[in-house]
Amino acid sequence: MPQYQKLGCHVALAGDPRAVVPRGLDNPVTYPELLVLQHVHGYDAVTDIYEIGWTDDILPTVERERLGGIYTDAIVAAVLPGAAGSMPTKGDFPTMEDIEEARRASEEALAKRKARQLKSTAARHEKNNTNPDSVAPKRGKLEKVVTDVVEEPVEDSPFEDAEL
Repeated sequence: MPQYQKLGCHVALAGDPRAVVPRGLDNPVTYPELLVLQHVHGYDAVTDIYEIGWTDDILPTVERERLGGIYTDAIVAAVLPGAAGSMPTKGDFPTMEDIEEARRASEEALAKRKARQLKSTAARHEKNNTNPDSVAPKRGKLEKVVTDVVEEPVEDSPFEDAEL
């Protein structure tokens, strides 16, 4: 008996990005079900696909009956034609561990880039003998810089002694 790949994904119902249903650890889809969802809602409507694990051994006829009960036998037959034994069991999707590893690698790369930028900035200030805290930010050619604005009281104002 085959095992089917269990997947997590987001399904935009009828392709509508405002009506997205997450399918994950609590309600995963099997690989054959993913193919049916793509057929029903549109290939691009099923996104963020990742592997969760594998089902227990399931007879292909049982999986086909389960899908037919949810999506109708006609739709399942259109997507998965032929004998039940020929149903696909897996696709090539990243696992949750792969996604987490990629996220960690991305965060590490960002931290390294920020460290290089800080080091480069510090080296530039050391070379120019400047204090990084006292350097004025770069300004555009048309930007007007106003400094040391002092408000002085207006003498003899007609509103100064007015009662409210």
